[in-house]
Amino acid sequence: GLDKTVRNIMMLRHMFFSPNLVWFAITLAAYILFPYDLEAAAKGWSMDWVAKRTAVIFSISFVYYSFFFAVLYVKPLAGRKYRPGVFPTFGNICHDMWYWSLGVLQWSLSECAMTRLWATGVVPYIPDRELLSSPVQLALLAAWILLVPVWRDMHFYFTHRFSHIR
Repeated sequence: GLDKTVRNIMMLRHMFFSPNLVWFAITLAAYILFPYDLEAAAKGWSMDWVAKRTAVIFSISFVYYSFFFAVLYVKPLAGRKYRPGVFPTFGNICHDMWYWSLGVLQWSLSECAMTRLWATGVVPYIPDRELLSSPVQLALLAAWILLVPVWRDMHFYFTHRFSHIR
């Protein structure tokens, strides 16, 4: 019930005993290994920086989803909840890849739009040096890192519930 959910959130179980920690690790690694090119974004829209960011996002997504395909179908390391021996057809895979690619493109464009807004000063941006030197900013960042999964779960729950109202 609600009491258990609140206890789990207060004990940070939603972050450490769920996929949220893996997703955070992937995000942090991407941020460190593939930093935003704010200088190029400040100069204007260019296929150079937009294509690079899109390639990064596509690559991360492809590796992430390929891992799940491999452990579910190629080398089954996870127990299957559904019918054993049933695999997606080539048509199913093409269908999924098409819509998956559209999702990656939308993600890339929205991320590039935010990068451009940060680079031009339209939306406030805190450089890493300033963030790491401010205990208040670090506390806010930690709070958001811990609260976003809660918000996402609540949003999913209520959206899913309302989608079944007739």
